[in-house]
Amino acid sequence: MRMNVRKKLMIGFISVIMLLAIISSTSYFQYDSLNKNFTEAIDESLQKNKLVSAMQEAVLSEQIALRGFIIGADESNITRFNESHDDFAKSTKEFLNLKIDEKAEKIIKDLIEVEAQYREVAFEAIEYKN
Repeated sequence: MRMNVRKKLMIGFISVIMLLAIISSTSYFQYDSLNKNFTEAIDESLQKNKLVSAMQEAVLSEQIALRGFIIGADESNITRFNESHDDFAKSTKEFLNLKIDEKAEKIIKDLIEVEAQYREVAFEAIEYKN
């Protein structure tokens, strides 16, 4: 079978188009995979930041409630203190359920221990105030 110039050009053109389609589809799927991975990483990071902010807010709220009770002897501050502790416990539990490395897990557990110590001192101050 003899191939003339027209057939050779047509085969060359079709092969270039097929290679272009293969390269384009591979690039698209790689881009989609990369986009998905980055989106998951950013969402996880945002979730961690949100929980850390919630923990910080809960601890600050505990301090404000304790100070309010000590200064004003208002019993509603004790309720606020306990609610803030519950918020802190909820946030730390959610954080520990996320995918974190051992170092972060140790830091959170140390934070929980320090908060528990603070809570003991706070109850001693509340008993002393009563």
